[in-house]
Amino acid sequence: MADLLARVGDVTAIIVDSEVIAAEIVAHAPELGVSVPGELSVVAWEDSWVSTLVRPRLTALDAPVEESARTAVALLERLVRGEAVTSQTVGGRRLMVRESTSAAPGAHA
Repeated sequence: MADLLARVGDVTAIIVDSEVIAAEIVAHAPELGVSVPGELSVVAWEDSWVSTLVRPRLTALDAPVEESARTAVALLERLVRGEAVTSQTVGGRRLMVRESTSAAPGAHA
């Protein structure tokens, strides 16, 4: 984590694929003199209860896991019965904005 945060430089935001990694960044950033979200906004690609445990709470992308699972099971049931299936679309991810993000330093609101 220290190596990653040391290489941040002029970067004002980071998106990581796990809320656990994002939580580690938020937890260790102050030790390295990096203010979240003052200097660095942190976004997790996935959302879970972990996102609300750390301070500041993590901004994260919430996936429609239950809808995806229900759709997959329904398609599998049809396949098992020998029925034809077509591609299905489920809802997209939602951005759950929390305290780990803010406007980029120097940005005009």
